[in-house]
Amino acid sequence: VPDFDNAALTAVPRPAPVVAPAAPPSAPTRPDPAPGTSRTAPAQRVQSISRSTRPALAPPSTPAAAPAPSAGTGSGVLALAARYLGVPYVWGGTTPRGFDCSGYVQYVFAQAGVRLPRTADQQMHAGRQIPRSQARPGDLVAFVSGGQAYHIGIYAGGNMMYDAPHTGSTVERRTIWSGAVAFVRV
Repeated sequence: VPDFDNAALTAVPRPAPVVAPAAPPSAPTRPDPAPGTSRTAPAQRVQSISRSTRPALAPPSTPAAAPAPSAGTGSGVLALAARYLGVPYVWGGTTPRGFDCSGYVQYVFAQAGVRLPRTADQQMHAGRQIPRSQARPGDLVAFVSGGQAYHIGIYAGGNMMYDAPHTGSTVERRTIWSGAVAFVRV
């Protein structure tokens, strides 16, 4: 338990409140306000209060990231996909702390500058379906049942893909295990 009685504390002065500018002289006049109220219009009072009570935030400092491979090429997407090999599967995960299948695909494509929706089925419909014979590395590979995608990954070529498979696993490069797939170009 910290000892606050002996802690060294530094006082920080409170910033001066921001006062809304007075109405321009050409503005219509209003009757004098009741004692204890402001002449400032309600919208100006709210704006003034929110400015004065909102803490000033410094822009976040983020370390410089390595430049992303070209978004327009399959090899660029595959290089991004490979960066996250070994990241654990987390149901609903959308960051490198943990991914589910569609969170992984969405994150990788976002790094390449391509916005995709969140779920596997939405991602399958976000592009143009193509025959397997025309699939190129960097396309999506969606696993389909009953006309809906229940799993999705990134096609790596040669019947291989990158994906976040299931609970207890990690992002990996592995064989496409089913013939019930749709290839999608975004």
